[in-house]
Order: sequence, then structure tokens, then C-alpha cells
Amino acid sequence: MIKEYVISHIRNNKTTSVSIAITSFLASLLLSLLTGIFYNIYVDNVARGQSQTTVEIFAFVFVLFMAIFSLILMIYNIFAMSMNSRLHQLGILKSVGASPKQIKQILRYEVIILSLVPIIIRKFIRYRSNIYSYAAYN
Repeated sequence: MIKEYVISHIRNNKTTSVSIAITSFLASLLLSLLTGIFYNIYVDNVARGQSQTTVEIFAFVFVLFMAIFSLILMIYNIFAMSMNSRLHQLGILKSVGASPKQIKQILRYEVIILSLVPIIIRKFIRYRSNIYSYAAYN
């Protein structure tokens, strides 16, 4: 019952669903890009025989954590806007007899459906770009 409800909600609210999926995709793509850049800088320095200074490592970690934090806030904000628009609908579910556990399960399932597909697509794109960049490098 919960799966059917979530899937019908996603189909009926395509604008919200698409914006959540696009945000998840862009967030995962940006994080992948940042980690790839930092890793390539590290590998390049090791290949040249240079070691990373503590300041450089701290700067990389700081930038990465700031990006992660801002992307988490961005995704949280979009989900919060979606939930505010659904507050009436969730209230009806509760009044009909849905327990708080069932409502949380509905929301978790929606998050998984809307976030998992863009992350898998991003992984495929990143994998393909790594193959092409490796072939171009060698």
C-alpha cells in the first residue's frame, strides 16, 4: 500500500519530483567532480615526487566539507518545501489512521525513489567519463 501511494504521489506531482531528482543528480555530480579533482591533484603531486603540505590537505578537506554541507542544505530545503506543500495531505493520512511510523516510512520511501535513480545515473556518467579520460591520457 505504501509503495503504491508513494508512486502515485510522484506521478501526480511531477514538478516537485523532477526538481528533487535534478537536485540530487547535480549534488552527486558536484561531489564526484570535487573528489575526482582533489584525488587527481594528489596523484599528480605524488607522481612528481612532491608531498602534500598540511595546509593543502586542510584546504582540500575544508572545501569538500563546505560543498557537502551546502549541498545537504540545498537538498534538505527542497524536501522541506515539498513536505510543506504536502502538509495537508499528510494530515489527512494521519486522521485516517496512519501512524507516525507509517508516515515516516512513506517519506523515506519517497526520498529513496527520488534520489537513488539520479545517483545511479551519475555513477554511470562518471564511470564513462573516467574511461574516456583514462584512454585520452594514455
